Amino acid sequence: MADFNVGFVIFPNITQLDFTGPFEVLSRLATPPSISA
Repeated sequence: MADFNVGFVIFPNITQLDFTGPFEVLSRLATPPSISA
Protein backbone atom coordinates (compact mmCIF):
# COMPACT_ATOMS: atom_id res chain seq x y z
CA MET A 1 0.00 0.00 0.00
CA ALA A 2 1.32 3.43 -0.92
CA ASP A 3 1.87 6.05 1.76
CA PHE A 4 -0.17 9.24 1.75
CA ASN A 5 0.45 12.61 3.36
CA VAL A 6 -2.00 14.80 5.22
CA GLY A 7 -1.34 18.44 6.04
CA PHE A 8 -2.93 20.85 8.49
CA VAL A 9 -3.08 24.62 8.14
CA ILE A 10 -2.29 26.57 11.30
CA PHE A 11 -4.36 29.65 12.14
CA PRO A 12 -4.38 31.92 15.21
CA ASN A 13 -6.60 30.73 18.09
CA ILE A 14 -6.67 27.12 16.89
CA THR A 15 -6.58 24.48 19.63
CA GLN A 16 -4.70 21.21 19.90
CA LEU A 17 -8.01 19.33 19.68
CA ASP A 18 -8.49 20.65 16.13
CA PHE A 19 -5.51 18.46 15.15
CA THR A 20 -6.00 15.50 17.47
CA GLY A 21 -9.50 14.58 16.30
CA PRO A 22 -8.70 14.25 12.58
CA PHE A 23 -5.33 12.63 13.35
CA GLU A 24 -6.95 9.92 15.46
CA VAL A 25 -9.41 9.09 12.68
CA LEU A 26 -6.91 9.22 9.80
CA SER A 27 -4.29 7.18 11.65
CA ARG A 28 -6.74 4.28 11.95
CA LEU A 29 -7.81 4.10 8.31
CA ALA A 30 -6.94 0.79 6.67
CA THR A 31 -6.63 2.43 3.26
CA PRO A 32 -6.40 6.03 2.11
CA PRO A 33 -9.66 7.57 0.87
CA SER A 34 -10.20 7.13 -2.86
CA ILE A 35 -12.82 7.74 -5.52
CA SER A 36 -14.01 4.76 -7.57
CA ALA A 37 -15.67 5.15 -10.94
